[in-house]
Amino acid sequence: QAINAGLPPLAVEEEVLRFLYQRGVATADRALGRLFADLDELGLLDGMLVVVTSDHGEAFFEHGQLLHTTVHEEVLRVPLFVHWPGGERAGERRSVPTASIDLAPTLLAAVGLEHEGLPGRDLAALAGDPGGRRALVAGTLYKAVIAHPWKAIFSLDRPVEPALYHLGRDPGELHDLAIQHPEVLARLRDMAIGHVVASRELTLPEGHPDRPTLTPEERRRLEALGYLQ
Repeated sequence: QAINAGLPPLAVEEEVLRFLYQRGVATADRALGRLFADLDELGLLDGMLVVVTSDHGEAFFEHGQLLHTTVHEEVLRVPLFVHWPGGERAGERRSVPTASIDLAPTLLAAVGLEHEGLPGRDLAALAGDPGGRRALVAGTLYKAVIAHPWKAIFSLDRPVEPALYHLGRDPGELHDLAIQHPEVLARLRDMAIGHVVASRELTLPEGHPDRPTLTPEERRRLEALGYLQ
């Protein structure tokens, strides 16, 4: 945190931190391996639905920061492995964008329980959907909006310039294209604002001072973006 605040790192800092992080990943991998081996030996694994994922990645100076304080790809892109019962879809890879909010509807649908009204989508239903790409929004202080192949990063309440990246050509987010593509940036900014407004409508009670009051035109635009129904 001190380095993120401006303290110059030691020469070996990145190497040491990467080593510690990799050892942590290796420890988790061994523990999961033992768990799955035990479940398999008990004859339980084949009939189980198992999901392995993470809440965030970790930054190692890719964009001048450590830990997980940014919304760049090194923090947002995390593993998602799904073991379906009976070996269904074994070995398949999917490129449909997903988010952690998809896990609840996926698990509920898999066991036949209602999931209508929840944010997110059933990943099993999306798996064969060629039109399954949709915009994803992540972050708190900073908002990342990903509408493949574009990604924009905003701070909606701070005087920080937004950034725009083409993930197809620049997966490392090294080249900011905000000036070259203002129309794309404006579209993704609308999505970020819509996400914030919709979240407040979902979580704040009627009459709360922070609950937004929308004009009919604002509501129409947010419905068009898929944030309100």
